[in-house]
Amino acid sequence: MPRRATLLWVPGATHDSAAVFQGPMTALADSGYTSVALFLEKSRCTSLGSYVRQVERALHDLEEPVILIGHSLGGSLVQVLLSRNKDAAAKVKGAILLCPVPVMSFCTYICFFFYLLASFCLGVLMVLLCLNVAQLVGGGFCCRSARRCKAIGFAGNPTIVTITGSPQTFQQYHEGIAKVESICLLLGLLCFSACPGNTEAGSKTISIVAGAEDVLTPLWCHRSTAAAWSAATVSLDGQGHLLSDEGWETTLLPALKEQLEAIVKLA
Repeated sequence: MPRRATLLWVPGATHDSAAVFQGPMTALADSGYTSVALFLEKSRCTSLGSYVRQVERALHDLEEPVILIGHSLGGSLVQVLLSRNKDAAAKVKGAILLCPVPVMSFCTYICFFFYLLASFCLGVLMVLLCLNVAQLVGGGFCCRSARRCKAIGFAGNPTIVTITGSPQTFQQYHEGIAKVESICLLLGLLCFSACPGNTEAGSKTISIVAGAEDVLTPLWCHRSTAAAWSAATVSLDGQGHLLSDEGWETTLLPALKEQLEAIVKLA
């Protein structure tokens, strides 16, 4: 199969490396896509700009055409890069946002914050007490149970996840989880949402893939993102925030192939 594009996978807040999507990466290789898993360096003081620069550096040496695939927070970083850095964006032919945090609208971002506060008040309290955002999303020191994972919509069946290509328990899946996340980053995203910059994708195709069972970033969160980028939103039934339930081969994988095909045709 001839090479079609390079895929740069940008991880979300709960993992350091996008290698957690090894299953789809391997499957897409058979269709001519070369995947690169970005490893994000994180600390309590990591700013939004620092995260975006890491994505830019990863882009620099990749063979074109390049397609960005960002999950959750990673989807937000992709949007910041495309709207704020014209030079880096010029190398990108398109992007797929997997359950992205809504950062293209200040009102939606604020509503999203209060939604989290109302839905996961204990988790938000833990975040404020320990300055560790992982406490909210299920990766904190006290939040690793499968029940907790299901409650926040990570996966419809969190007992076993298969996104890495083979079945794993929830605990095994989260061995590499990032236990520290930056409050500076959240404030940076808030400021960005107030003035998101240029969202004219031009010849780029932007698409959103979301989980219908995602409680963390529910479907209503993606409306402003879709409107900002004139993007289509694909909803996957039975999938949570990590899009990691068994059967991803018949849900996430076909959606990725369809969106990638649309991007490559315009490249």
